[in-house]
Amino acid sequence: MHKSLHLLAGSFLAMTALLPASELVEVLPVDRSTLMLHFDDGFVIRHQLGEPKGSDRLVVHPLRTEALNVEVFSISSGTDPHFAGGRQPLKVGRKSKGTDFSGNVSGVEFDPDYGFDMTGVPYFASEHWVYLRLPEPMKVGDAYTVEWAAEALGTTVGRVDFRFDPATTRSESIHINTVAFDPASPAKFGYLHHWAGDLGGIDFSSYQGKPFRLIRDSDSVVVFAGEVAFRKPAENEETALNDSPNRNFLGGAAWECDFSAFGAPGDYRLVVDELGSSFPLHIRPDAFRAPFHAAMKGLYGNRSGIALEKPYTNKPRPAPHNPKLTPGFAQRLHYSTTRMLDTPMESGGSVSRELIESNRKGNLTETWGWYQDAGDWDGYFNHFEVSSQLLLLFQVRPEAFADGELNIPESGNGIPDLVDEGAWLPRFFHRLRHELLEKGWGTGGVGSRIFPDYWGADQPGGIGRGSWQDNDRDWYVTGEDPYSTFRYAANAAQLAMILDQLGRMDPEGVDWRTEAIECFDWALANTREGDDSWSEGTGTVLRDHRAMAAVALFRLTGEARYRDLVKRDLADIGPGTALDRALLYAAVLLLIDPKDDREEDGLADRLLEALRNTALAYAESADRRASRWGGDWLMPMLVGSATTPMILPVVFGHAVLKERDPATANRLLPVIFTTADYFLGGNPLNMTWISGLGPRHPLGFFHLDDWYLEGGTRIGIIPYGPWRVPDTWQRTPSDLPQRGPWSIAWGWDSTYPPILGGKPGHWPEDAPGTWPGHETWFDLYCSPQAGEFTVHQNNCAAAATYGYLAALARRP
Repeated sequence: MHKSLHLLAGSFLAMTALLPASELVEVLPVDRSTLMLHFDDGFVIRHQLGEPKGSDRLVVHPLRTEALNVEVFSISSGTDPHFAGGRQPLKVGRKSKGTDFSGNVSGVEFDPDYGFDMTGVPYFASEHWVYLRLPEPMKVGDAYTVEWAAEALGTTVGRVDFRFDPATTRSESIHINTVAFDPASPAKFGYLHHWAGDLGGIDFSSYQGKPFRLIRDSDSVVVFAGEVAFRKPAENEETALNDSPNRNFLGGAAWECDFSAFGAPGDYRLVVDELGSSFPLHIRPDAFRAPFHAAMKGLYGNRSGIALEKPYTNKPRPAPHNPKLTPGFAQRLHYSTTRMLDTPMESGGSVSRELIESNRKGNLTETWGWYQDAGDWDGYFNHFEVSSQLLLLFQVRPEAFADGELNIPESGNGIPDLVDEGAWLPRFFHRLRHELLEKGWGTGGVGSRIFPDYWGADQPGGIGRGSWQDNDRDWYVTGEDPYSTFRYAANAAQLAMILDQLGRMDPEGVDWRTEAIECFDWALANTREGDDSWSEGTGTVLRDHRAMAAVALFRLTGEARYRDLVKRDLADIGPGTALDRALLYAAVLLLIDPKDDREEDGLADRLLEALRNTALAYAESADRRASRWGGDWLMPMLVGSATTPMILPVVFGHAVLKERDPATANRLLPVIFTTADYFLGGNPLNMTWISGLGPRHPLGFFHLDDWYLEGGTRIGIIPYGPWRVPDTWQRTPSDLPQRGPWSIAWGWDSTYPPILGGKPGHWPEDAPGTWPGHETWFDLYCSPQAGEFTVHQNNCAAAATYGYLAALARRP
């Protein structure tokens, strides 16, 4: 379904989608004195499999925005005497942005002032939100007609009739979790705010103290009532960085509707008197099961090495990069003893290529099955985050996850599906390790970088192809290194603990206990001078990964030698230590089981205090933000911080502290719920940030395979989304990246008001930003910054958060 049809699907208007004019999508109240007319200029017909990426075609009929003025519009009513005979609005405002972009740039020079190439053909299709400030407030229950000069504006229609009935008419100003609230959530809120482009943030102060109601859909009975209350001013800072005007992501002040005390399951709508209603509001005992399943489906859909087949996916795909299954790939996967630690893999150029090739051992024939990401098909060290988080999620709530719940090929094997997905990457490393041992190329460790970057392009000649067709260039797996091997040892130990707890053998006969012990010993014996300080691409040092593995093996075996290593590596942990990633997992693994963790050295107490303080720091940011979403206060607006719940210290902190420190756990729990609510629809765009879920979700994500596969929208993609404008780009035009569909600057160029002040395409020094950061989503499918995702930055973090909330709701 193309963009225009998708938008119309939820509208009360029924119009032909392909008329040669800008379409009216919907007319909605912003408040009782402001109407919003939403127009859509067209769409892109994207290139298909085997076609040049530059063969995208546009169907675009732009709204004539230069003709927008108060004289063009008339608002009349046969029942409201204030509008008898028709009246003009007091003011007309607008915001516009590109929402469907062409990849067709070959040999074309673009005029960035207007978003048109030199022949006058646009490279994107825009949507426009036109605001009419009315001379008098609308009256509840009265009927109104808005008319305008359709020919002058270039629109499909020039008239719309509607009734101002807040109980039944949705308003974009009301923001809620559009998937479902949990009945047991201690914090359930709706929010009022709206940024109206050149009109600025709407002032809802006149609604303060006004009634809001929850109305049951089945019989229109009011089941809960409260009063609108002020939440935060427009100047409220929601980040420590200059990523959004006034450091505020909403673009205006916010008010709230608190219905935390209500928890009866059912289907409702939140109605604010004299304003409008929300998207459908659901309260369900399994509220977070669907988001959890969707995020997990996104992980399954990015497995490499196997064919994705129905009924496990809606987007079937042949097996990529498997020497046994992928045609033409049998001699393409090589092993080099060059470690990822010894060469800059991303930017090493010919030096790295020569070093890798000079240490080539031969072809791998039994190795396959890593994860791939959106814009490339490589395996990365950071993908260990997937297995670590999923296995740890099971370990903190083992009773809440079942075999068969995720509909994956392993369903029915007697092991909970969450564990099976968590074992996907360790099984790859098991195959790799044992093939290296059998061929005499390795001595017991693993490497984790799998890539083809120096030996060809993903899509040679710009011709569209999928990962399963990538069989004409060499791929390499990097040499054994202690970082990768410690993390593999940790995951293997986690799997061994879980299988022991379940009383099950591994379905594939793997002895994970032995695997963990042997890999840990190998990594200890093969750590070279300087390895401890390497951190390129990981953000951590070797000690953290060694400590995580030692904790896991101590928990698995109880052996003092592992405990002694844990004491050594974590000796400097104190109350002020920020626990993230490997250190976080190490702390949680040590603390979730009270066995033997209260020794005289006080390690457990120090870890507990560090975990408590880290979790509270992430939670405290929710108190400072109008919509109560938590996370790292210093995290820039990039790589999914506007789309992904990045609150693992709060999630796992609550899991540990609920028994050890109930008071702190009770402070953390509401933040997990309200953060999930924000990313599941309670944000400025009313967007459910998981594709295929909710009434509005992303469509223009950057996923090379997905561009060419049949089956509609892929379920479970969480794109990077809004991306900050670097400070240097704001100050110095010469620092701008080359324009093109791969650059998020294309999205910025499409905006009105201009995203940096000045004209689109011009970056004047000291020009203030205008667009609230969390409104800057463009469905820019061909830009990695906007539409890409990774399994480790986005999907597993979301799966852990939504999965934990789903687990809390499920009783043994």
